[in-house]
Amino acid sequence: MRIHLETFTVHKRFPLTISRGTTSQTTNIWLRIEQQGIEGWGEASPFSTGNQPGQNTELLLEAIELVVPILEKFNPWQRQEIEQLLAS
Repeated sequence: MRIHLETFTVHKRFPLTISRGTTSQTTNIWLRIEQQGIEGWGEASPFSTGNQPGQNTELLLEAIELVVPILEKFNPWQRQEIEQLLAS
């Protein structure tokens, strides 16, 4: 299994305001898993207001990069085995 990560920045047309603050752009992560011509895609989008500790792109990338070497040993169809490993 090959895992590819890519970051991209989303510039919002209008700032997004929720109870935790306002953002006008976010840097997200695009994840692509590939094996034998079959691909799966996913994404991660952090939210932090800057004045409170929270998620950010760097922390998400670090966490993903920790598990990539472990996950690359599996076949994507081994979902139960992967889930058991990540839960332990």
